[in-house]
Amino acid sequence: TGVQTCALPISKIDYPLVYVVVLNWNGHEDTRACLQSLRGCQYPRFRVVLVDNSSPVPGVAAVVADFPEVIFIKNEKNLGFAGGNNVGILAALRAGADYVYLLNNDTVVDPAFLDELVAVARSHQRAGALCGTILELRNGGEGKTHTVSYAGGRLSRVRGEMTHLGVGRELGDCEDAESVRETGCITGCGVLLPSRVLTGAGLLDEDFFFGTEDIELSWRLLELGWRLVYVPKSLIWHRGGRSRAYSPSEVRLAYASKITLMRKRLSPPIFGTWLLLFTAYMTLAGTPRAVLQIGRAHV
Repeated sequence: TGVQTCALPISKIDYPLVYVVVLNWNGHEDTRACLQSLRGCQYPRFRVVLVDNSSPVPGVAAVVADFPEVIFIKNEKNLGFAGGNNVGILAALRAGADYVYLLNNDTVVDPAFLDELVAVARSHQRAGALCGTILELRNGGEGKTHTVSYAGGRLSRVRGEMTHLGVGRELGDCEDAESVRETGCITGCGVLLPSRVLTGAGLLDEDFFFGTEDIELSWRLLELGWRLVYVPKSLIWHRGGRSRAYSPSEVRLAYASKITLMRKRLSPPIFGTWLLLFTAYMTLAGTPRAVLQIGRAHV
């Protein structure tokens, strides 16, 4: 669905206040690069909140010292992705933010990444969350690329999953590459959230420690009648996977999060049927016993 937008005239004293929340956990050098890129942001009225999720690896103090303009919050323990970001969101709301932008620390931003998002958010009153285009940021000296990793998303209410659209395609080759439009799922890697939506619909669901919280938020906002909007001209670059170990415990957490998502968003009878079918499918697929026990514990 296309989104009709109109450019609203904004005087220099009328820019909505945006708080950018960056969550750090052991990724100090990535965070430094992210904050450095935010210094080049051309949007005239924004603040940055850096939340450290009790990183055990030293280094965050040096980052904070080099970026005195950043509001710094250190959590006493690791609250996970949802909990850590919620600390920053609450600080932004208390400070009077009109919008909160959640930004992964392993990203760098285009100087104009906020301008288009805010303009669309102002003209589309039912926009509950807005994402731009996410491009790959590679190691090995390649740096910024034109390769897409997110150009909108598709939500599956059967699998409890999000599919990123446009993955692997070159910027400009995606269909309707210039067209602002509604989409099926947003990503927590970089998303603009109006304060009125956060206060009305709630923050990130802290039942999800790491992963799935953006899928749950997308589903929840859609059920409440909000629209999810993709704004192609807003660009950020993302390395991806910098906090993931892909260990057996993380795989178990991913399955547990999927089950929790479906339990929350489906009616009890439908969830019961879904869980039986899901557990049977995973059994036939040869899923390790430790993972299957997660599903059977809910049957």
